[in-house]
Amino acid sequence: MPTSRLNLLRLTVTLPLVWCLNPAFLWGAQETVDLHANKFQTVRFAKIEPTIYTDDQGGLKMQVKSSAAFLLQSFEQIKKIKSLRFQWKADGSPRVKNQEQEREKAGDDAPLRIGLLVSGPAPTIPFFASAWIKAVRDHMKHPSDKMIYVAVGTKNPPGATWESPYTDSIQVVVAGDQQQSDGWRQAQFQPKTPLSIVGLWIMADGDDTKSQFTTWLRQLVLETL
Repeated sequence: MPTSRLNLLRLTVTLPLVWCLNPAFLWGAQETVDLHANKFQTVRFAKIEPTIYTDDQGGLKMQVKSSAAFLLQSFEQIKKIKSLRFQWKADGSPRVKNQEQEREKAGDDAPLRIGLLVSGPAPTIPFFASAWIKAVRDHMKHPSDKMIYVAVGTKNPPGATWESPYTDSIQVVVAGDQQQSDGWRQAQFQPKTPLSIVGLWIMADGDDTKSQFTTWLRQLVLETL
């Protein structure tokens, strides 16, 4: 058999085996996010008591007392993700009345929201912008002009989406989750098309509804291309 045909036969046989033996060819790489609090920048809001973030149970513990603050992590390189999954649980919940209020400023609280900062042109930040907005700008290594806010524990059902009542650059999406035997809930979000993201924003807040509760987060995994 000619050498060229023999090499082609070897390639034809080998590639399907590589696809089978290496899941990355089919499902992409799995990247577990280090959730130690010191891996993030804590960003606070003026005149609002901050949510307290600490290491606990192999992940993050978030203590909310009518408070708000978020953890911000900037990536060294832009990541293209196919899905996001994580485990969470909470003791208590925001005092949101119904689905309608949850979409308004008066009910804009959640036990847990994970923001995917999407790569995009750097927005213009006015000189008089709030300090937290400038803190985000200064911390990020790559610009972003949009955030997908993946929420759980909401009044709205999984799959529901709405625009943040504070800005049209934030789209809230409710992720589906399932109760696990150990008391944790397994959640997953899969965008319709892969997202190019430049960082993560993790938040639990109860300032708008004057709520008190505690949330835990662990095993945050990004499926990347």
